Amino acid sequence: MNESGHNGLVERVAHELKRSIKIDPSFDESVMAEVRRHGKPAMWVRVIAWWRRPQQLSLSPLSMAASAAVLILAVAVSPVRFGNPDGVEPIAEDPAARVIRFELDAPRASSVTLSGDFNDWDLEATPMTRTSSGEWVTTVKLVPGRYEYTFVVDGDKWVPDPAAPPSLFDDFGGTSSTITVPEV
Repeated sequence: MNESGHNGLVERVAHELKRSIKIDPSFDESVMAEVRRHGKPAMWVRVIAWWRRPQQLSLSPLSMAASAAVLILAVAVSPVRFGNPDGVEPIAEDPAARVIRFELDAPRASSVTLSGDFNDWDLEATPMTRTSSGEWVTTVKLVPGRYEYTFVVDGDKWVPDPAAPPSLFDDFGGTSSTITVPEV
């Protein structure tokens, strides 16, 4: 191909490239829709953005009353009290507290603990000590009031105190014992 033929080819290609092309108007929208579909931020980015935006909450008066009742009930039955994160009231420092001795005759037991409403029914909070005669004993400081309790023998057998009156209202379907610590 000679130079003039080469120049003619270049001119024809340049002319074609310079010619305007009409694009369907819906083409732009389809391209942008595809960009939006693939350009979404990660889920965690969207969740964080949602938490940062102000949200509007609408409740009916009945829903508000029910929510308030649930909140009040949750606070009322919660074992945790303000200023005392473990939930156990510091009754040992109370000047009205009295040392109460608990005893159980269980010579064949390998372990005995005292569990009651004064220690949130914790099976490990108040272990008892075996005496040489096979009796298990422990002491607890209690302020005046009425308490329910039971002995837990070998980690799983709940035994009421044979020397104390039974509880009239055991919430667990078993029998526990009661003790009333009088005012001094």
